[in-house]
Amino acid sequence: MDLKTLREALTRICSLDHFLMDEKLRTLVGRFGALPSFPALYVEVMNELAAAEPSIVRIAEIVAQDPAMTAKMLHIVNSASFGLPRRISNPLEAVQYLGTGLVRSLVLSVHVFSSFDRKVEGFSIDEFEEHALRCARLARALMESQGADTVGAEDAYIAGMLHDIGKLMLATSLPDHYQEAAACAVAHQLPLYAAETEVFGATHAGVGAYLLGLWGLPAPIVEAVAFHHTPSRSDMRSFGPPVPMQRSLTMRAN
Repeated sequence: MDLKTLREALTRICSLDHFLMDEKLRTLVGRFGALPSFPALYVEVMNELAAAEPSIVRIAEIVAQDPAMTAKMLHIVNSASFGLPRRISNPLEAVQYLGTGLVRSLVLSVHVFSSFDRKVEGFSIDEFEEHALRCARLARALMESQGADTVGAEDAYIAGMLHDIGKLMLATSLPDHYQEAAACAVAHQLPLYAAETEVFGATHAGVGAYLLGLWGLPAPIVEAVAFHHTPSRSDMRSFGPPVPMQRSLTMRAN
């Protein structure tokens, strides 16, 4: 890494740290009863992927330890978007079709989604997950279209899956205030994140990035989540996860 690249990377990390240390954001997160724990299954999958000779069979065995994870993986691989000629019912086959990068992303996102109550008034978890999956696919496709490497494309996919996790945290932990923010957005024709700032003093983007930062996820993922509504706040000047995240959200809106 040359000196200029190193300087830019350090500047971005310092800027992100400053964002996550905002007192209003820290105070808001402190009002939550508890934060989701880092998924042990994800660590196991990452350890296997880091092995000298990663085994797809072993990865399938790790995923199969969690029935909910297995069910979600099979649901996704059998969805219309994959267009497979026959139904897949075996975790090993699912891993082979999805690829290790996508399985890694799913292990992380499914754990997060399952950590929250699925019955929240005025908030559809199913619609939330569908939106997250669409954004993830678009973000990865945009990265790949620009010649990004596998790591960059998968980082964009994870960022897409988790970009709105702060909404889920707010809606389940502070439901009355979240409904107030949603009503404020409609009444005053504001973007939801602007209404959240009025009600909470921080946004779902900040809340989600705070959690992912605590988990120690790569800085490009945390940055993409933190600035997915305000990409100009990022010090990143090259094509990376924050850029396709914003574009995928725009394409989704259109």
